[in-house]
Amino acid sequence: MKIRHRITLWITGAGLLASLLFSLVVFYELVEQPYELIDSELSNQAKNLLSALTLPADTPPLADDPILLQLGKLNWLKVFNDRQKVIYASEMSRLIALPYRTGQDVYTVSSRTGDLPGEIFGIKQNDQGELTFRVHIVTIRRGEHFYKIQLAKSMGNLQQEISELLLTLLVGFIASATALVLIGYYVAGRILAPISTINHLVREINAKTLDKRIPLGDTKDELYDLSSSLNTMFDRLQHSFARQRQFVASASH
Repeated sequence: MKIRHRITLWITGAGLLASLLFSLVVFYELVEQPYELIDSELSNQAKNLLSALTLPADTPPLADDPILLQLGKLNWLKVFNDRQKVIYASEMSRLIALPYRTGQDVYTVSSRTGDLPGEIFGIKQNDQGELTFRVHIVTIRRGEHFYKIQLAKSMGNLQQEISELLLTLLVGFIASATALVLIGYYVAGRILAPISTINHLVREINAKTLDKRIPLGDTKDELYDLSSSLNTMFDRLQHSFARQRQFVASASH
């Protein structure tokens, strides 16, 4: 493999590695941040609800509780007693079915809305007719009884946006790879151009043109040292050829 191709591969590989790491960091931050914000909002709502809600031990119907009515207007909300019986359900929870997962306090779930309108409670469905929710389950105790509050918030089209983001990053990664190959090949050519010039000049120097020398640049870099070493070698060769001619001339007399 030619050196130019190797340099191109090195530049491309280093650039793609940096691009990949950067893309992963950006993707992680953009994906995790919405979840963190929604989890924080649900946690605060749950705390506010727990501090204001009064649940008697006999758990009567809670449909008239003002706290639940206010929170249930725009949220998915259910309250369970210790026998897993629903004692309150918001309007949204009656229209959209979300599973209750035992052993999980926080999870994400998608629900197909079926014949429901494309926009429910100001929430738009994705292209597959689904709504994605982030669910929190909080346990509270009143006397000898335990209650579960299942609170969910719509994530809008976050899943679809994440897929579009991933596709955008993938397209950008492929475009970066193409650009890096072209840039790497061009840069490698620029780096190796002085070597090609030196190689061309060396080929022109033979027994009849030993007086030619490789021009030394002003950069004082490795190519300068290489040119200087070659010129020193040509000096020795020229001196040796001159002594050889002198010896042949003396011997012929």
